Amino acid sequence: MKHLKIIALYIFAGIVFSLQLYASLIPIDGKWDGKGKRTLLPAPPEASINDTTLSIHFLSAISGLQVYVMDENGEIVYQTVISSSVSNYTCDLDWEAIPGTYQLLLQHASYGYVGGSFTVE
Repeated sequence: MKHLKIIALYIFAGIVFSLQLYASLIPIDGKWDGKGKRTLLPAPPEASINDTTLSIHFLSAISGLQVYVMDENGEIVYQTVISSSVSNYTCDLDWEAIPGTYQLLLQHASYGYVGGSFTVE
């Protein structure tokens, strides 16, 4: 019975990690500036998109992160605030994506902002 639990855990971990292989990594430009902070800054998050699923990964949990997705005209098509202390955030973008280039902006009150762009085909 113990071996079945371990095997099930390995299978589950393999499925979760293999889903990330099919996602498109969103290159994040910029860096946290941390003006006014006296502590070490966490590493900027990494983001990926798979169809309409946006995933944001942190090395350490960040609370109060504002997430914006903007279209080519600069209009916000999705926005949320990550207010929990999780190190991985996944959401389904409930929007009808029109093919084109979109901007992802991640903004934090203490660390500044970083962003990147991705293309929907």
